[in-house]
Amino acid sequence: VSQSVSQSVSQSVSQSVAVLSKLLVSIPFAITLLSVFTIFYKYNGARIWNEDNTTDYCWSPYQLVTNMEEGFSYQIFDSHGFNNRKDYNSETSSIANLLLGSSHMEAYCVGPEENVGALLNNMLPNLRTYNLGISSHNFIYCIKNISKAYEFYKPKNCVIIETSTVNPDFKSLSDVLEGKIQHHRAYKYGSKEMYLQKIFPSGKKILQQISAWQEQSLKSIRTVKLHSQVKSDDVIYATKLNDVLAFVRSRVPNDVTLLIVYHPLSKISSDGKLILSDESKFYNKLFARTCKNNNIIFI
Repeated sequence: VSQSVSQSVSQSVSQSVAVLSKLLVSIPFAITLLSVFTIFYKYNGARIWNEDNTTDYCWSPYQLVTNMEEGFSYQIFDSHGFNNRKDYNSETSSIANLLLGSSHMEAYCVGPEENVGALLNNMLPNLRTYNLGISSHNFIYCIKNISKAYEFYKPKNCVIIETSTVNPDFKSLSDVLEGKIQHHRAYKYGSKEMYLQKIFPSGKKILQQISAWQEQSLKSIRTVKLHSQVKSDDVIYATKLNDVLAFVRSRVPNDVTLLIVYHPLSKISSDGKLILSDESKFYNKLFARTCKNNNIIFI
């Protein structure tokens, strides 16, 4: 009986060791395999604090970016962490046009020669365009940083700001004027997770998946308010918008053209049609009129 028990314990220990060994081998292998797949399918690393303060954040210098999720692209960003084919050097580079905006302006879902900055450089080879567009860096963050962006790059001809809305919320407009816009978090997770993302490309995807599961579970117990607007008095809103656009205009010298390009949010319907966000014609006309009053070209 004692020998039988001993054999049973030994067999159980051997099985446990075998299972543990398989786990120790399979987990790193699975992470490595997923990381390789991630690099080819969709990979953009992790955003970091922008030391130049021209934007709240940027990508790592010479960041590899691959995308097969929206369109197809494979490219490497410049030394400042932005989507430009030609690098910027303060001593040798002369910028004619500076682009600011979010993912619409950054456009890493298309080829390196197909984003706005690359197209302008191809069309106007003697007027260098530099692209500061980066995902999630919306109109409010762009105008918050416009002073630093202009002072750093000193564009001679034009500053172009992309916006996905002509109806910024009242509180954000007020916070811009009062200097209360908080620094945008460059990444959603803590420092340990940030380090994990740099080591394992799949780490970011795993963390995003966990976050998505958590968000999904919370949807059933909370109501998300997408917009908080103060529009009870359109005159007050119009005055605040005018004050903000006047602030923006004052940050760029009058001999440099300032443009705001409206690129509404869009999506593809199930039948293949392009659907644009439907914003009130009142605010569209108000934004255009206020730009004109402040010597800003609105497109």
